[in-house]
Formats: sequence, C-alpha cells, structure tokens
Amino acid sequence: LNLEQQLARQVGRLSMVSEVVSSLNKSTNVGSSLGEALEKLSTVLGTDAAVIWLPNLSEPGGEMFLAEQRGLPDPELATEILAQVHCNDAWPEDGLRIHTALVPGRLAAGPANALTVRLGRAGEDLGFLTVLKWSTSFGPVDGAILAAVGGDIGASLRNVRLLAEARRLADRDPVTSLYN
Repeated sequence: LNLEQQLARQVGRLSMVSEVVSSLNKSTNVGSSLGEALEKLSTVLGTDAAVIWLPNLSEPGGEMFLAEQRGLPDPELATEILAQVHCNDAWPEDGLRIHTALVPGRLAAGPANALTVRLGRAGEDLGFLTVLKWSTSFGPVDGAILAAVGGDIGASLRNVRLLAEARRLADRDPVTSLYN
C-alpha cells in the first residue's frame, strides 16, 4: 500500500474507535452498548473474536462473569480463555497483556493470539477486555488502540456505577434507609 492508502486506512480505524467511545460515553447503561463496541472494535483491529468480563458486584470477591462476546465458535471457550488471561500476576503499567498460543487444540485454525486490557485505571478491577486472532498476530498500533478503548470502557463503567449509587442515595433517607 502506498502512504496515502495507509493514512486513509488509519483515519478510518480512528474514526471507528471514536464512534465506539462516543456511544459508550453517551450511554447510561453500558451493558447495552458493549455488543456494539465489540463489533466495531473487532472491525478496527481485524480480530476474529472479542470478549468482555466484568466482576459480579453482588457477590463478595466479585467473581468475573462473561458480560459480552463476539465471534467465539464455542461459548465454553470463554471460561478457558479467562483462566489463561486473568491471572493474579502484576499488570503492566499500561494495563495491557499479550498472549500467544491460547486454547491450543480447541480451534480448527490453531492456537489463538490475544491482547487483554484491564478496564479502568491501575488498582481498579472493573473487568477485562480480550480480543483474539486465530491465525495472525497483532500489530504495534493494535495494543495502543485496545488500551485506549479499554480505558474509555472502564470510565463508562465507573460513571454508570457512580450514577446508580447517586440514585440509590437520593432515593433513601440516610438515617432510616427508608424510601424518601
């Protein structure tokens, strides 16, 4: 590709990322926007699958659950992928992990390559976003795009939780916990 074509391709990718971020920031229910975000992100990065895990806030310890997925040939793979990408090791400063040879023997195309980003800022456990490619690797720009989108998804999740807490506090008397 010549330079103009490469530039046009990158501008198109950034435009799609902007659309994802914009729709998430406008939403008061991030859950309804996650599927659309995964679709556009998969298009931008040229991935075969994408998965988002969020902590279950109703349980102590916040066990991760599959919030949304696109492109997995078998939904059972999500559990195996989570076990391989979400370990208790310290996260890199940028919140991004690179994985190679995930779920060997489970995909017809061979082991998957993946990028996982922590949603939110350092120290927050707002969830994880993993994108997968079956037979190709990720480019140097892909990690930066995923980290940016992951940060924005984390901010949207944080805002929705803060809004829900503010509504809860506004609905109840602080002394008696009865509805106002």
